[in-house]
Parts: sequence; C-alpha cells; structure tokens
Amino acid sequence: MSSWDAAVRSRAAQVAVLAVVMQDDRPAAVAVAERLLTLDPAPIVCTGGAAGHQISAGLHSLAPGIGEAAEQLDELVHAAVGLGH
Repeated sequence: MSSWDAAVRSRAAQVAVLAVVMQDDRPAAVAVAERLLTLDPAPIVCTGGAAGHQISAGLHSLAPGIGEAAEQLDELVHAAVGLGH
C-alpha cells in the first residue's frame, strides 16, 4: 500500500481510481481505499470494474462502461475543484 501513498503524494493526485475486476479483489480495494482516505489532503477514491460497485461508504462507484465512467470521473473532479478539494 505504500506505493499507492507515494503515487498519490508525489503527483498531488486529486483522484484515485481502483480497478476491482473480481470479487476476490474487493477486500484489497477496501484496504487501499481506506488508507488513501487517511491522507491529507485525501483524494477522491473511485472504484470501477466488474466487481467495483458499492464497495464501501465514502467511495464513488463508477459505471461499468468506460465512456460513462470517464464522464462521471470528469464531473467528480470538476465538482471537487469547485469546492477547493
């Protein structure tokens, strides 16, 4: 998980998107997301992929299709920028 921390911090990432392909990936995705949400400032954490829907409170589930997911992500980023995130 330290590699996630380093990636978010070194790039001042506002958003992290976790690909959750299989049901078995869900616990690890939750662990990574919870860790990222402790950073200051915390990025917006989104999940996508076949098993990425409604993983945990505080995470944004993206649509299964890449086009719709990209639109959702764009809206989240613009909303966050407007709020000074």
